[in-house]
Amino acid sequence: MIVGASVAGALTALRLGNAGIACAVFESRKLPWAKVCGEGFHPPGRRALEEVIGDVTTLGWQLRGFRFTTATAELIALDHPAPHVGLGCDRFLLEQRLWHDLTEHPLVTFRPGCSVHDVQKDADGWVVETPRGSLQASHVVAADGV
Repeated sequence: MIVGASVAGALTALRLGNAGIACAVFESRKLPWAKVCGEGFHPPGRRALEEVIGDVTTLGWQLRGFRFTTATAELIALDHPAPHVGLGCDRFLLEQRLWHDLTEHPLVTFRPGCSVHDVQKDADGWVVETPRGSLQASHVVAADGV
């Protein structure tokens, strides 16, 4: 069971599903939300993202790198595609794509609009409390930002 369906939770669920492991994902929000930020992936992160969701070129910009100063962060874009580059993307577009993939995956049960109120360890694993009742889980991933 995974609590939270933003980037970390959604990718964890999709990776588990792709490995043949069924899981459930609970997310308190009903829709992806537009954050005032983007998402940046260095080349290894981009390759890992592509292993899970496939082509990512429609999600953003290919990047050669990032430059940080004390006051700003600058994305250095490429003028042409290259094989080992990063990715800068709109967070809403990325999350929208991930939620679509969660909904379509046969081994992932996706529950947007369903929050988790409590998680407790018991003799059989974990008890997860939601507004819809208690659920038993062998493992719980907390990816809710808290």
